[in-house]
Amino acid sequence: MTDLQFNSAFSENLVKEIQNYGVLNALEIERIQTSLHYNTLAKSHFLFQSGSKCATIYFILNGCFQLYQKDFNGNKRIKQFAFDGCWITDFKAFHQRSITNFELQALENSTYLALDYETYESLTREIPVFSNYFRKVYQEFFILCQELFFATIQNDGKGRYLYLTEKYPTLLQRVPLYMLASFLGVTPVLISNIRKQIFKEPKS
Repeated sequence: MTDLQFNSAFSENLVKEIQNYGVLNALEIERIQTSLHYNTLAKSHFLFQSGSKCATIYFILNGCFQLYQKDFNGNKRIKQFAFDGCWITDFKAFHQRSITNFELQALENSTYLALDYETYESLTREIPVFSNYFRKVYQEFFILCQELFFATIQNDGKGRYLYLTEKYPTLLQRVPLYMLASFLGVTPVLISNIRKQIFKEPKS
């Protein structure tokens, strides 16, 4: 199998998704596929760590990642989880080509496609369909962040937990309880108590 065939096999579904936003010709498809680099990462390993330059955006083929930073006391603050079919990076550092304050760590053995900043810029500038696709990616990401922000400020710990588990039930199966607590900004004990309360509540 050639390098092009190898990359094509892993990027095929992503290319089909991009084509939902317009028609790609054969040369554009080939260019996108050769720009995406397939790789694997073992559980607990990092794609980048705080203090490094963030120059790559990642598409998760299979796996789970956490994006977090540490506060002044050294406590981990999880900002985002990402699963199969998601793009993830430190978006601010990526677009500013700057040093990141975040850590991007695999929570499972994972496979992904990597796209560097220079190639990303070239593809979005020269292939309109690719640009349309990424505009949609950013729109959906913005909406997600906005929804999570309002869910956080409008609810107590129990409300935030219920919102998250109803909206994203996959989290319960793939993310440890203490990480979910960090993401919600509450303690693991509170999450445990909330779960006990829910189990005790009569079924309607």
